[in-house]
Amino acid sequence: MYNDVYKNEFQLKNISLSLSILALILSSIGLFGITGMVFETRTKEISIRNVNGARSREILLWLLKEILTVVSLAILLGVPVSWFILKNWLQKFAGRVTPSPSLLSI
Repeated sequence: MYNDVYKNEFQLKNISLSLSILALILSSIGLFGITGMVFETRTKEISIRNVNGARSREILLWLLKEILTVVSLAILLGVPVSWFILKNWLQKFAGRVTPSPSLLSI
């Protein structure tokens, strides 16, 4: 009986899991593309810093600082939005559950 009641939710879970994995793959490919583009457009700056004695780690951190800033901003904007959506979605169930960080371990 419970399976019939929550059949749509199980389907939604499978679809959202598949789309989430696809989104992670696409975003990873995009992030690698942006990183490659940044490295390619700044080859002269990298060469000048290398000639002047900068270490590889310093150059890498200098280049990735811009990308990590954008990714951090996206996370800061995305987490509250997804929390709000999750909270509203959970209110539709018969057994009310308030979202908490402990739910992430499930």
